[in-house]
Formats: sequence, structure tokens, C-alpha cells
Amino acid sequence: MALFRESETIFTLRKPDRPAVEAFLAAERRKPFTYPEVGATHPDQSYHLPELRQRYRVLHHRLRLGGGSDVFARARQAISAWRMFDLDWVRLCWPETPIVAGNIVAVLGEAMGVWSINGCRIVYVLDENDADRRRFGFAYGTTPRHAIVGEERMLVEWQRQDDSVWYDLHAFSRKSHLLAKVGAFHLHHLQQRFARESHLAMLRAVADH
Repeated sequence: MALFRESETIFTLRKPDRPAVEAFLAAERRKPFTYPEVGATHPDQSYHLPELRQRYRVLHHRLRLGGGSDVFARARQAISAWRMFDLDWVRLCWPETPIVAGNIVAVLGEAMGVWSINGCRIVYVLDENDADRRRFGFAYGTTPRHAIVGEERMLVEWQRQDDSVWYDLHAFSRKSHLLAKVGAFHLHHLQQRFARESHLAMLRAVADH
């Protein structure tokens, strides 16, 4: 049962089933990004940060996963398998989607008994290996059927100097949908919650060996 439909964002009292999600994804593949700063979360684009802070809420979490090449290898595999979405209140459709620029996914979220289905397209993939560090990750950005507007980058990094491995999440967003505007504080809370709990999911993932 659809509760609300505005700008093609869907809210429902029931969790969308697979056919509904597949139809959603098929439609979103033809849709553009909903913001002009596509790719601005890339580390090489950090000079955009002051401008982003003027127009968006910027979120950055950097948390340690452990140390060593084995931890990095497991963390890289976890990112590739979308393990940061191994949470009980948000679902990624679908975890088998390859991490390739242009691929579309749907993020299902549940809050206060209401489900939302939100479209994201992978913007870029980051895979670096140099003398100082190794990094692997990607960013995805919002398509029209999403409750917010913006981009989120998730990566893992191995610092060779001290052998530490980190999970790094960087995002910028602003409210889009009417319900998101009404619940701005709650939306920010959910974003902070995902940053914290996705770190815990990554810790669990690197421990599974």
C-alpha cells in the first residue's frame, strides 16, 4: 500500500517485494543524477568541500578496522559485497550488484513503520595502490526517486606507514522529499546511525574468516 508519492519517491506501509524493486530499478536506470556536483566526494575533489558545506549537510566518519594486509583484503571484499549494509533496518537491493560505475541499486529503509525505496547510481570506483597506501571503494549518487539529494562515498584504506586499516565514509546531502523536509532531524539521525552501524558491519565482515 503506497502512502505517499511525490517526485516519484515511494513510501509504503509494506516492505516492497522483489518484483516491485525490480520494476523500480528498471525505471531508475533511465534517470539522471539529481544534483550537479557529481563526483565531488572523490578524494581528489576535496577542494569542493567549502562549497559543499554551503549547500549541503556534510558527513564524514573515519573509523579503524584493524591492521595489516589481510584485514585490508577482507575489508575490500566486504565493500565489494556491500557488507556495510548487513543491518536490520536498511536493505540493499541487490548485494550481488557489481561495484561498477553506472550500476543502479535501491536502498530500502524502515522508520516508524514506514518503508521508503530510494534509487542510487554508482558514480565512480576508487582503486589505488601506491607506496604510501592502498584504497578501494566507491561513491553512489541519488536518482530522482530518492528522499534526499546528494552523494555518499564508502572506502577502505590501508596506511602502510603504521599498518592501519580504516573504513571511511564521506557524504553530502540535502532534503528533497516533503516528508524528508518535515523530518529533517530524524533524517540526519538515520544518516548518523548508518555511518556508525555500517562501521560495525564492516568490523563483523573482516572478522569472518
